[in-house]
Amino acid sequence: MRGLFRPASPKRHAAPVQRVMLLQMVLSVAVLLVGWLVSDGWSAVSAAFGVGVSWFNSGLLRWRMPARRVVSDPGFHLRSVVRSVVERFAGVALLFWLGLAIIHFSPLWLLVGFVVGQMAWLVAGIEWFDKNR
Repeated sequence: MRGLFRPASPKRHAAPVQRVMLLQMVLSVAVLLVGWLVSDGWSAVSAAFGVGVSWFNSGLLRWRMPARRVVSDPGFHLRSVVRSVVERFAGVALLFWLGLAIIHFSPLWLLVGFVVGQMAWLVAGIEWFDKNR
């Protein structure tokens, strides 16, 4: 019971995010190949960009994880979470705008890539749940 209230190591929290980012990189190649086989090269690049947006989102989450200091201030944690959510939302919206309005990627394939990239979180969550059950 004593270990329950001990602060967790930052490495313990970072490892699942790094696993998800690695899985997203693998999925990026898989989506690129599937898009190339099913449609054309531009659709494949659009899908890979969508997974890249998802990877960027995960990277921001990993970057904002607490590094070395443990703070017992709830206000600090609330501000940190809100800042992280706003940064990630704005970053994803900006990348979607860049991909759709400026580069003119295929909207369907861009969203397919993004959803596949986000599904890496589901796979990692199921794996983590099975390990810690």
